[in-house]
Amino acid sequence: MQLQHLKYFLQIAETGSMNKAADQLFVSQPSLSKVISCMEAELNIKIFERNNRGVSLTEDGKKLYMYTKNILNQFDLISKISTEEIPSVISVSVYPNLLSTSLLSQYYSLYQGKNIIFTLRESRINQIAEDVSGLRSEIGVLHINNAQSKEVYRLLDYHNLEFHLVATDTWYAVVGPNNPLFHSSAVNMRQLLNYTVVRPPDDYFSALTTYLIIDGVSLSEFKRAVYLNNGAATINLMKETDIFAFSLWLSRPDYERHGLKVIPIENCDVSVEMGWIKRCKERLSSEAQTFVSLLQKYYGKEKI
Repeated sequence: MQLQHLKYFLQIAETGSMNKAADQLFVSQPSLSKVISCMEAELNIKIFERNNRGVSLTEDGKKLYMYTKNILNQFDLISKISTEEIPSVISVSVYPNLLSTSLLSQYYSLYQGKNIIFTLRESRINQIAEDVSGLRSEIGVLHINNAQSKEVYRLLDYHNLEFHLVATDTWYAVVGPNNPLFHSSAVNMRQLLNYTVVRPPDDYFSALTTYLIIDGVSLSEFKRAVYLNNGAATINLMKETDIFAFSLWLSRPDYERHGLKVIPIENCDVSVEMGWIKRCKERLSSEAQTFVSLLQKYYGKEKI
């Protein structure tokens, strides 16, 4: 099957007539019929039904039309890759609830009105590494705590990825106005054990975190938990109930914007590195370089 054959098929499907398609393509009607017969034999499906008005797509033909349309649209983009007609593309994978909406707004403002496609994927550490390694994302943004660091760096090395540190931080408790700890200037782990924690679904690396002990309390002691992979739902749940979350100080502006409070945890010695990853020895696109510069400017101006 050749690309030209797909173009012939598309023209027939959209005109609903072999004769009209032949006239528009400047080929003979028997030639078009032969192309369709060859495609049907190769794919082992029937593509068109003949009727009094011309031809119509079968169910398999409709599927073929959808895929063909997509293929030819992509081919059209490839043919324009050296021109300014094709949009610039940047994809970023990020740990849930990590990136500030203010940072994203700043990035949007820089490219407002320009031809650019920006994709943001929220994922856990392992998926972020796979996204960047597998070219689904150009860069990944994540944070690594001291219980995970050895295994995470081993993962990044396996995928041939490099980590660039932006800021260091520790854990805080995030609570809403319905939590009795809301007006506290500091909380301890024993107090937090009385409440349900909300967190993203567990993966291998979050399981390592359960070995952390803060002020004599192991994270494995937190038996009541709600698992959400949706930032908006997490924030609304904390606003309306007494559920709390562990988070970083660098995420404070976004939480406070929604009326939540970020409170220090007494004797918390958890060490967290926040940074971004990319494929080793690969030059970033100008769009990704701009994003990284904003990331460094927004979070890296001081040690948190």
